[in-house]
Amino acid sequence: MNTRNELLDVALGDPVNLSRRRFLASTAVGALVIGFGLPLGGG
Repeated sequence: MNTRNELLDVALGDPVNLSRRRFLASTAVGALVIGFGLPLGGG
């Protein structure tokens, strides 16, 4: 029974971790784009 619970935790935990990584990565990329885009557009 413990192994089933552990498998469920892993199966349910991985998508959450992936979505967090994707969110953090997209946020970082967005910040870089805005950071470089504003000086180039303003100049």
